[in-house]
Amino acid sequence: MSDYQRDPSWWQASDGKWYPPEQAPPTAAPNLSGGFCSNCAQPMQPQAAICTSCGFARNAADNYCSVCATRTTPGQAVCLNCGSSLIGPAAAGSAQKDRTTAGILAILLGSLGVHKFYLGRTNAGVILLLVTLVSFCCGFFLLFPWLLLAGTGVIGIVEGVIILGKSDAEFQEIYVRQAKEWF
Repeated sequence: MSDYQRDPSWWQASDGKWYPPEQAPPTAAPNLSGGFCSNCAQPMQPQAAICTSCGFARNAADNYCSVCATRTTPGQAVCLNCGSSLIGPAAAGSAQKDRTTAGILAILLGSLGVHKFYLGRTNAGVILLLVTLVSFCCGFFLLFPWLLLAGTGVIGIVEGVIILGKSDAEFQEIYVRQAKEWF
């Protein structure tokens, strides 16, 4: 389709394509056995990890509520139809992390990358840990490594303050669901 104004009843799938209203998936009653695909709203079997209708992984998209199959908008935190959380572990597909724990780990042990390991960012955690250890070991002989050591400490403190300054919902969206690496 071209970029002309579409009728409001058209809907856009996660693949970016627009579909007319007659092709829109129907809103269905809650499926307590396995939920619904968050991409195409088709019922899913409880043990299914991938939707057999569209091929998306369970809860990989945010077009529909996986509990009641109601249409949602990107970034929506709660389903307006059934009230289920759209950003928690059920929707994000990963474990929920505690904002306060991550922030305190970043402030106290941030130069060692402990908060990165807690958030599942292994590469970033290893980088901070290696820079800190190499800086500490070489710092007895040179001035420059002490600057790197101070820099990793500042990174930890700044990230801790940023994390603690976010709301719980923002933290879950940015650091858990979107998996933001740095700052």
